[in-house]
Amino acid sequence: MRKIPILWPDVEVRSLHGIPALHRDGKPWFGWGACRPFYGDHYEVYERLAACGFRQFQIDATCSEDIYHPELRFWPGPGEFDPSAQDRHFRRVADICPDALLQLRIYAGAPPWWVEAHPEHCQVYADGSCEREIQRGGVRRLPSLASPLWRTEINEALRHYIVWLEESGWSKRVSALFISYGITWEWAILGSDGLPDYSIHAREYFRQCLRAKYGDEALLAAAWGRHVDFETAEIPDACRRSRAGGANGMRQVPSEQDVIDHQQSLSEMNADLLLSLASTARQATRGEALIGSFYGYTLTAREQTPFTGLYGAGGFVGGHHALGRVLRSPDIDFLSSPFNYLNRNLGTGLLYEHLPLASLHAHGKTFFDENDNYTFTNQPNLDDRMSQLSVGITTTREDTLKMLQSAFAQSVVRGKHQWLMELTGWIGDFRENFSDTALLAEITRLNAMTDGLIGRERRSVAEIAVVLDEASVAYLTLDNKEFLHQVYKASLWWGHCGAPFELILLEDLLEKSPGAYKLIIPACVRRPGALEQLQRHVVASGKAIVVDSASDLLVEMVRADVHRYVEDSSTVWANASMVFVHVHGAGQRLIRFRESCHGQEVLSRRQFVTDQIGVLPWDFEENGSALFVYDL
Repeated sequence: MRKIPILWPDVEVRSLHGIPALHRDGKPWFGWGACRPFYGDHYEVYERLAACGFRQFQIDATCSEDIYHPELRFWPGPGEFDPSAQDRHFRRVADICPDALLQLRIYAGAPPWWVEAHPEHCQVYADGSCEREIQRGGVRRLPSLASPLWRTEINEALRHYIVWLEESGWSKRVSALFISYGITWEWAILGSDGLPDYSIHAREYFRQCLRAKYGDEALLAAAWGRHVDFETAEIPDACRRSRAGGANGMRQVPSEQDVIDHQQSLSEMNADLLLSLASTARQATRGEALIGSFYGYTLTAREQTPFTGLYGAGGFVGGHHALGRVLRSPDIDFLSSPFNYLNRNLGTGLLYEHLPLASLHAHGKTFFDENDNYTFTNQPNLDDRMSQLSVGITTTREDTLKMLQSAFAQSVVRGKHQWLMELTGWIGDFRENFSDTALLAEITRLNAMTDGLIGRERRSVAEIAVVLDEASVAYLTLDNKEFLHQVYKASLWWGHCGAPFELILLEDLLEKSPGAYKLIIPACVRRPGALEQLQRHVVASGKAIVVDSASDLLVEMVRADVHRYVEDSSTVWANASMVFVHVHGAGQRLIRFRESCHGQEVLSRRQFVTDQIGVLPWDFEENGSALFVYDL
């Protein structure tokens, strides 16, 4: 029998000690990578990090139109496809390092000619307009994500793109297809500050969601508290969708059940298009290519404001609350996000992903951190809106090295992967993030450690589960601040308590025993009946207790500094079995830590991995509490 030629590299996600991890040619692979948005002739980041041993580069691409890089356009007209600009871009990167693999960040945007030819398939906002400002993308019209025509044609464009990759030979150099859309490539509904979408296609999609949820019109009418049928149900108007509810605002049932149902349908619509493209990519590559996206920003998709409408996941209306469905798709291999932008500062902040990692791992998916912190050689000049975000700025070589080490350690020990991102030129003036010789030397040293570390035990040992319920978000008014404080901002509490914790979706926790968890924290679980369901499940297990996320217990734990830092500049993490410490003075520092806790044994048995990849001869009693200390 004739064998079908292998057209893609042997890169896959496999379970490794219970954690989904990248494997290249059958061997565990951290795949530390480099990335920068396409910017003329600036390829320095790839040159410098290739010299550090990096062999995976993420680069911009598009199967249609990238609204941020129109010069890479692949779909210039009906039935026309032009790969020449991307071919030149790929060659320039490949020439730098011939044995590096490319992650293609494939933007699936609509070319200008398409929206002009199909105005009836464009997204419509609550005020009746079809145009909105897009962060760094100007004012533009966009296709309705519910349009059957758009869905058909963008999937067909992706098929043509994959055919070109294979026929040109580029597919043999591609480690992953990163399906992208939305604000800065993050898969969110663009123009969410305008309360989309009132197009006829979005209305029909909403009605289909109602049919799927209720099945019977009598059940629909009972839920809504008034006569309604599937053929005449309308999208709620802007006044009802944006009704102010205050800090703890909740939708009223049954009078606002239609608003709740529509809010959730936005996430379903957003996820539908992503999953349809992922399915197309899976079929077109015969299952040979890894497929992923930026999606599931459950932690940071907070209240709806003009700012969140333009940045990140687009607030509550951005469509990021169908993560459970995306994780159950066989066509998604990985997800990704930058670090949380709440507080990245050394000592006081966290470098934490935007989504519940425990749920991702439970479904066999792996994760990439985008490390877009700024180094001391690159001091950004942020505009007023960007200044609202903590972007990991360090001003000295010493602090830049600490931030790099911390980000690297947290990705490694928590079962993730990472790339280093340089944003300059696209944001602000061009400055090199990775030009300092000492920084490059440290990157080289850390990269050399990855083969020895990636195969170690990295499963979570979390004893606290912070539980998120996506469906609860639809019940919150758009100005609700409870989610902002109990989820987005509360992550600083969880991270600094010192006890091992992790985030998990409610539906995933309900599908398994609470296991080793001792404390369950429901974070803004407000959907009727959800909290009671969680409590029954936990009580039945007999292994944990449920506390309210706003309870005085957590506040007092932080205030009392129950689990202290080794020293102020240290970063505390606890939900991995591997612990990083520097070999020099490590024993003395840990002794001081134990003394600061009044002699109590608070460290469980762990692998203490030194920077020489040795294991410290330190035996701690297991008493149910643990700490990850990376002595910076």
